Amino acid sequence: MNEFVDMHVHSKFSIDGMSTMEDYCLIAGKTGTRVICFTEHVDFNSAEKNLSIVKSKLMAFYANSDITELAARIDSVRQ
Repeated sequence: MNEFVDMHVHSKFSIDGMSTMEDYCLIAGKTGTRVICFTEHVDFNSAEKNLSIVKSKLMAFYANSDITELAARIDSVRQ
């Protein structure tokens, strides 16, 4: 059986992430991916653009949420 790792995954905690951490874990289980590493963006330079989305939206996200939510979500999906 082949086992895979993915060391560069962005969840919805990143401005360019498409899925939740839980979704990625479910996909990993179905595809034989044994290890995934969430590499979230924390970039507060609103002058840059990422996928045509101004990063100031990310600043608003972090201003309105507790960064400990990210750590708690990682702990909840860790197995």
